[in-house]
Amino acid sequence: MDIAGSTVLVTGGAGLVGSHIVDELVKENARVVVYDSLVRGKSEHLEWASAHGDVRLVQADLTDREALRDAIHGVQYVFHQAASWLRLCQENPRLSLETNIVGTFNLLEDCVDAGVKKVVAASSSSVYGEASYLPTDENH
Repeated sequence: MDIAGSTVLVTGGAGLVGSHIVDELVKENARVVVYDSLVRGKSEHLEWASAHGDVRLVQADLTDREALRDAIHGVQYVFHQAASWLRLCQENPRLSLETNIVGTFNLLEDCVDAGVKKVVAASSSSVYGEASYLPTDENH
């Protein structure tokens, strides 16, 4: 996938993993729109990318349909990293449903409407349940 000169949206792009994706996209000369609520993500994670490339931060939640549609306008590729973390899912399942399920549906629906070429979605080891030991490895 040649992304040089493309506009790429990274949801959760101010988070630990998302910000590393943003760094790599900047190295590939992509324009990057970071879409993050900053609940756990930090704008400081974007300092290198912002200093070295064309990076725009949109601080909004995936349930904000208008902000999401505006952010996706003109985007060719999406890296979807935004999600509620495991502990929040356990403590507040309704909020997690809204973010993880409804928010992802909103994103995908808007991607179709905007003609996005490709969506790369992240997952988590949490889909396998509680870990028997930490750190988990490939044999777990």
